[in-house]
Amino acid sequence: MANAIARMRTQLNALANQARAHDQSLTQGARRIMANKNRFYQQLFEQHGGLLLPCVNSVAKEVDRLETMLAKKADAATIEALCLRIQDMFRALNLALNTTSVTVTQEQKSRQSAKQMWHKRQAEKLRVAEAKSAQEFSWIPIEVYQDPNRLEAEIAKHKQWLAKLELSLQKLEIRVHRCHGADKIRCQNELLTLDKRREQCRRALAHLQKRLSS
Repeated sequence: MANAIARMRTQLNALANQARAHDQSLTQGARRIMANKNRFYQQLFEQHGGLLLPCVNSVAKEVDRLETMLAKKADAATIEALCLRIQDMFRALNLALNTTSVTVTQEQKSRQSAKQMWHKRQAEKLRVAEAKSAQEFSWIPIEVYQDPNRLEAEIAKHKQWLAKLELSLQKLEIRVHRCHGADKIRCQNELLTLDKRREQCRRALAHLQKRLSS
């Protein structure tokens, strides 16, 4: 069994060198990607993100424990179980050493795909919003949205319209109080119509100002 321990330590030294080189070669981006990546069964290693040298140190502790158990002549079943565990740890580490670049690449592609999907959804939301706005404010030419100067001119125009509508509403309200019978009903209908136009103008103005600031 002493020979087996010696082989394990030789293997550990080689693995430590590989893990050290692996950890040093990790870019900051790769470290961020691997930071919360669970690469091992929890029973084998604690999570160490992308760094593998701490895992090699964990294997070394298990080999030390095996050597102690052998010296104390622990029962065969316990020793066998620990040997199997150490073998599993070696396999897992070798696999991790050989698959880091693949894991990072896959994660980068996954994140890029998610980002593209998000941009696609945002573009679709914008398209729907623009289509809805174009339908609601159909009197505003499409070209206005493409030129900040024209957008500012359109805002100024809508402010003037809103001021005129406010003035017309004030005059109509005075007339409503002075009219009687059929004239009063007609003035009230005109008042309702003008009030709707004012609200529509306000919404259009807010819409244009939002587009200018975006």
